[in-house]
Amino acid sequence: MTFREGNTQGSGTRRSFLTKAGAVGALTSTGLLAGCLGDEEGGEDDEYTFGAGPSDSMSFAMANQFAHNIESNSDHSVDLTSQPSSQALSLVLGGENEMAWATGFIGQQAATQEGPFADVEMNYTPMQIMSYYYMRIGLVAPVDSDIEYYSDLAGEDFAPGPAGASFYPPFEMALQETLSDDEITPRHMDVSELADGLAEERAVAAGGPLKMNGIIPAFMEQAYSQNDCRLLAWEDAAIDAIQNNPMLSGVYESNDEMGDIQEFTTSDETFVVSADFVVYGSEQVSEDTVYEMLETLWNNRDGLEEGHAAFAPFQDDEFWVENLTTELPVHPGAASFYEDQGIWSDDFDVGEV
Repeated sequence: MTFREGNTQGSGTRRSFLTKAGAVGALTSTGLLAGCLGDEEGGEDDEYTFGAGPSDSMSFAMANQFAHNIESNSDHSVDLTSQPSSQALSLVLGGENEMAWATGFIGQQAATQEGPFADVEMNYTPMQIMSYYYMRIGLVAPVDSDIEYYSDLAGEDFAPGPAGASFYPPFEMALQETLSDDEITPRHMDVSELADGLAEERAVAAGGPLKMNGIIPAFMEQAYSQNDCRLLAWEDAAIDAIQNNPMLSGVYESNDEMGDIQEFTTSDETFVVSADFVVYGSEQVSEDTVYEMLETLWNNRDGLEEGHAAFAPFQDDEFWVENLTTELPVHPGAASFYEDQGIWSDDFDVGEV
């Protein structure tokens, strides 16, 4: 494998291998991608790219393992590029990349050309291919504070992680179900500062990703180690509003599986907002390519998990479609594959290529 510098926001690109057979390689799942190549005679190899996230992120680490898995078990190829998810998806819509990772929230913004996609040229349609990973988003406060519910944050500084993080827009929309815009006052800071920020009272609550594909992030474990923390809760009316908003996702998590948090506002389990990341493609990628890539990953999931613990949820067949939303079309290659595996739902719409 070779490495080369990318030209996207100064971030790096990792070249995995080149496709060798006529029908383009493509990728899928937790972070990979591919494309089609040349003509039926096997013309020149083309390079196909997958926007795999910032180079220091879990997303990119997963994508590297993904590329290794595909390289070892098929003839498909992929370039991994490092950029934020909204930019990665913009490149798919413009035809410069074949695949990208992004939340369902961002995917819906792209489909309606809202938010960061207002001025993006839409040459292609975003289509879902597979689940990638989830982030359970929430905040903790010191146990000796009066902050128990998210509604208690009105006018208070809270630290939800760095500015521009892809998980914050859906979390902010969820907060708008219980607070007015004027009452939402985030004080963004890097995740490495969250533990000290809470201890030094620079924020009344701090957090962000509490759990990622079953993994408790080290920066949250550090926050729990330095501070006696309470996990905040949503009131019932806010939970109902979040669950009825097609842009948002939320789940109940067992308190016993949320790390070393000392206290919980609610007993047994807590409702948390979920930023659900998906691999996207478009009609630029053929049905056969997507099907073959999914089949390769499906049949070699043990190797994925051995390479990165974040792939553990893929041992559950249903997880492959768990993050998909009914608000966006599913790539027909993915739809055919999931139907063959017995996990397809007719609630989804199928895109056209």
